[in-house]
Amino acid sequence: MRKIIITGISGFLGQHFVDASSDWEIHGIYYRHPFKQGSENFWEIDLTDINYTKIFFDQIQPKAIVHLAAISSPTDCEVNSDYAYQLNVVIPSLLAQYAFSKNIPFYFISTDLVFDGQEGGYHFQDHPAPINRYGKQKHEAERRILDTYPMATIIRLPLLYGYTPHKRNFLIEWVEKLQHGEEIVAFSDEYRSPIYVKDAAEGILHILEGRHQGIWHLGGPDRLSRYEMAIKIADAIEADQNLIIAKRLEEVNLSISRPADVSLICQKTDILRFTPRNFEQGLEATLNDLRIQPRNATKSA
Repeated sequence: MRKIIITGISGFLGQHFVDASSDWEIHGIYYRHPFKQGSENFWEIDLTDINYTKIFFDQIQPKAIVHLAAISSPTDCEVNSDYAYQLNVVIPSLLAQYAFSKNIPFYFISTDLVFDGQEGGYHFQDHPAPINRYGKQKHEAERRILDTYPMATIIRLPLLYGYTPHKRNFLIEWVEKLQHGEEIVAFSDEYRSPIYVKDAAEGILHILEGRHQGIWHLGGPDRLSRYEMAIKIADAIEADQNLIIAKRLEEVNLSISRPADVSLICQKTDILRFTPRNFEQGLEATLNDLRIQPRNATKSA
C-alpha cells in the first residue's frame, strides 16, 4: 500500500481525510492534540524542527505529502504573527523543497482569503490580493512553493462546515445558540462558497488520485452570505429566525479586515467527476451527525 504523509491530521479537515482515504497507508502528523483514530501511524512532531522532520520523512519514504497544518485563525495570525509565519509560510516552503528533492507530489491546502473580496466569483487564474495577515501568509506560501516546485499542487478551500468530535466551527456554534434561544450576528454582505468538510476531503483525494497539478479551487456549489446560511440553519432546525441579527461589515468595528466576497469558481472540478453537496444537503448531513432531525430531511443526505 502506498504511503502518504498528512500534516495537521488532528485538525477539522485532517480527521475527515482519514475517513475518506482507503487506498493509502496514512502517516499523520499532529502537534499537541493527540490523534489515534484506529491506527498506530500517527505521530506527534513539531514541524518547526525541520531537521527532525526531514529525518522522519526519510524513514517513512512517502509517495506523496498533503500539507494541511496551519495557523488558520486570522486572529491567531495577528496575535502570534511570528509563529504563524513560520508555520504558514516557512514550513510549507521547506516541505515543498523536500518533495521536489524526492520527486514526489506535494499538495498544499490554501484558502479563498488570498483574494481581496472586491469582485467575487474568483477563478483559479485570478490574481490574489489578500487584505489580512492570514491571507497574505497563504499567498506568500503559494508563491514560494510554486517557485521551488512548479509541479506542486495548490488547493484553495473556502469556509468549511460539518461535524467532528472535539472540533468547533461556525455552523455547530450557530446551531447550539439558536437551539438555546440565543441571538447570533451574521453578515449580510460577506459571501463565501461553503463546502461540507467530508466533501472537501473527498475532493482533495480525487485531486491526489489523479496526480493533478497547478492551482485548484475546491468549493461548494452555492454563493451564500453568512446571513443566508444562518437563515437556512434556523429553517432546518425550526428555530426562531428573529434570533438572527443581520449586519453589514461596515457596521461592526472589526479588528481584522474581512473580504466581502471571496466566492470561488470551481470549474476544474468537472475533471474530477466530483460534485460536492449544496449547503442544504451538507447541513442536513451535519445535523444527522449531531442526531438532530432536520425539517424536510431527504433520503439522499
